[in-house]
Amino acid sequence: MKLNTWAIAIGLCIATLVPPCWAARHEDPIQSFPIIMIRKRYVTNCSWSSEQVRMGGAEVSTYLVGHGGEHDATVRYTLDGDYANKYEMFEATVGFKDNTVDGRGATFEVWVNGQKVASKGPIISGDKPEKIRANIKGAKEILLRIVPEHYNDTLNALWGDPMLCTKYYEDDTITTVSVHGDNHNFQSAPNSFKGNDELNFPIPLYTGTHEFILHYEYDAKKQRVDYKITHTNAHPQVGATFTKALPKEQTP
Repeated sequence: MKLNTWAIAIGLCIATLVPPCWAARHEDPIQSFPIIMIRKRYVTNCSWSSEQVRMGGAEVSTYLVGHGGEHDATVRYTLDGDYANKYEMFEATVGFKDNTVDGRGATFEVWVNGQKVASKGPIISGDKPEKIRANIKGAKEILLRIVPEHYNDTLNALWGDPMLCTKYYEDDTITTVSVHGDNHNFQSAPNSFKGNDELNFPIPLYTGTHEFILHYEYDAKKQRVDYKITHTNAHPQVGATFTKALPKEQTP
């Protein structure tokens, strides 16, 4: 979908304190720490590794990866002791491991003290990975969640180089938009497409052929999009093809 004319689209060989590549932007270097090194953690349907893996054509040295199946992939960290009140920002690259089969989709969520503070997705396998950043000031507990779009979609979904950082700052090179509608709320960074800004958003998949109509309102000042999707079942017979359609006035 577009903001001007929307289209419907379906090893550990590092020190405990690692200066990030963007530290030079600040007078005081920001220190970062790989979150997988925190021992107080509870893991469900995922695992962590310090072996290098390719993600979007680039190497990541530490990562959390989903195992597939029907459930969310989650890892919960407790920040106490030496970690208490030390870090202000969580940052990672999210997406899928290279060579993942096409068609998998997942949303990546960051929860702090029981509240969702950041989200990216749904991201589809084969898409370019995205950066996610969350304010974790005062965090006692951090939950990282990968929510699958369909069965087995967390398989090979990655949190690449997930880090805790000692300072939080807004990235002025990335403009994010808050997207709300149809029980989906998430942050997304628009991508350039044919001279317009494009955002991905979830489309429900039903058996048969359907026509979808998108109604949206974009508040540029608030950087917020509210949308609603309606559909009609054109050909309900089993085996009918799944089609995508736009109202004429919204066709690019």
